[in-house]
Amino acid sequence: ISPQPIVKNGLSQIYFNDVSVEKSVILTEAFRQLCNENNYNFLDSSQIVRSSDQDGIHLEVLEHRKLATAVKYKIVEIFTKPADECFKVKTDG
Repeated sequence: ISPQPIVKNGLSQIYFNDVSVEKSVILTEAFRQLCNENNYNFLDSSQIVRSSDQDGIHLEVLEHRKLATAVKYKIVEIFTKPADECFKVKTDG
């Protein structure tokens, strides 16, 4: 699960600058690439939740619920795949 990006507002403005925000956005793509290269399952939380307006980092209750639901469906998706798809191992060559 990739973390959702930082939102520069509220308390986050004290601790994070524009570079931090940019890096938090780039992190999602880095997670995606790592998962693709290694045949790992991937869930992009930035497509599901948004950081709190209070501090720009954490999730509010509703966002936690949305993420939990998405994780539940991702787990079901993973475990309903044929076994050979769930346990593929990449080999060189």
